[in-house]
Formats: sequence, structure tokens, C-alpha cells
Amino acid sequence: MQTTELYFDGTFAAPRAGGSLQAINPATETVFARIAAVETRDNGKPIPEAEWDVGDAAFVFNYYADLAESHEAEGAQSVDVGDEAFSSSISTEPLGVVGAITPWNFPLLMAVWKVAPALAAGCTIEEEHLDTFEAALQRVAHEWLDAATLERRMEADGALDKQYRRTDLVDTLHKEVWGQGFAPPVFCEEVQIVSQRLVGEKHLALKMKHQGDPVDGIWFGHTEPLPERVKLAFRLDADEWQGQRRVRFLVEAAEFPAASSR
Repeated sequence: MQTTELYFDGTFAAPRAGGSLQAINPATETVFARIAAVETRDNGKPIPEAEWDVGDAAFVFNYYADLAESHEAEGAQSVDVGDEAFSSSISTEPLGVVGAITPWNFPLLMAVWKVAPALAAGCTIEEEHLDTFEAALQRVAHEWLDAATLERRMEADGALDKQYRRTDLVDTLHKEVWGQGFAPPVFCEEVQIVSQRLVGEKHLALKMKHQGDPVDGIWFGHTEPLPERVKLAFRLDADEWQGQRRVRFLVEAAEFPAASSR
């Protein structure tokens, strides 16, 4: 597979290892698959075709990045209006938010065909306008969707027997291809919180007792403390510390007792 240079501190540099990138879940910031496997998971196409799509998507981003740089270097284009007394030029400016419809059969590649030129043209959302965009999106969502659709629902597979709390099972689950209608296992049961602390100011690191045994966990994007006894929905993951791999729980949701405050 062709590798490209990485951009750090204003310069491009070749990757040291020359390996491939893994896909990061933006909701949990955890690695859940390689990008080609995600494409296969999304629409069921064979891995070789998905790998081709990923390579082509990278090429499209590179192409439009080069195009944006060359266009900026050219500047405004002069236009001959037939009269030397007048001068005219054409300059391009981004118009704003771009809507893109992507079909199911080439979701990654066809999304990139739309996103890359939009980014090259500067059609992005500035941070100071995010509140306006989010408010408009919320309004449209509530107008078009019913309450049941907007409410997040999580289906769980029940309690996890501690005999399956193993790193080899984690590896097996990560190798499988999951997708819509065939989601990865999510377990749900009550645990005891032994200690908890914030990591990076926005993630909650947990030390728990699961069926009497100590186990670590983390809830990405959550900062509110948990009560001593709480029912958690979690997925299995593994982390490595000082050469030792251990199972940890990736918390997806919690059911708080009625008497506790959130």
C-alpha cells in the first residue's frame, strides 16, 4: 500500500514505521478497526475493494489539497472586458455550509469526493458560528423526527460472566466485522466503584469491582462522578501497561439509582 508523508509543525515527514492507520470512534476516542474494515462493516463490500476505496480517498484529499494551494497562488483572475479603461477580475470565496448526499454503496469514497473540494474551497464552519449551526440542526431534527427516533436507545446482551473477561476474547471480538443490525456485544450489570478520577479533564477513569474482581474502566467524554453502586453498559477492551495486557471496560452508559444525583 502506498504511504504518504505526515504533516507536523509546518513540515512534511515520512512515517517512521510505515504502518497503516486505525479507525478512531469519535464518540469514545477508541480504536475499533482499520479503516478498510470499517468500510466493509458499513456496506458489506469485500475487503480488497474497501482497501482500494481507502487508498483512492487519500489520493482525492491530496489532489484537492494541491489544487487549493495552486489556486491560492494564482490569486484573482483578470478578465478582458474589451475596454482598456476598465479592469475586471474574478476572485472566489467560500459560500458557507455544504450539504452532501452519499449513497450506501460507496460511502467513504463518494463522501470524500464531496468533502475534499468543499474543504479546499474553504466551505467549513467557523467555531464562532457552531452554536448557530447546532441550533438550526436541532430545530430541523425536531421538526422532521419524532421523539422516539431522537431518543438514544441501547440494546445490551446482559451480564458478562467473569470467565469471559479475557484479553483473547477481546482480540476475537475486535477481529469480527460488526455493523448496523449486527452490533458488537454490549454488556450491562451493576458494579462497585472503588475509585474514579478525571483524565485529560474530560474522561472518567474508573477502578471497579466486577463480580468481586478488580477491573479498570473508562468513560470517554464523561466527567460527572458515579455513585458507589451503579449499573453500567460497557464493551470489552484491553489496554497495556508495563508490558502487561489487561481487560478494561469501555463504559457506554449508566443507569443511576433514583436517589442519586447526576
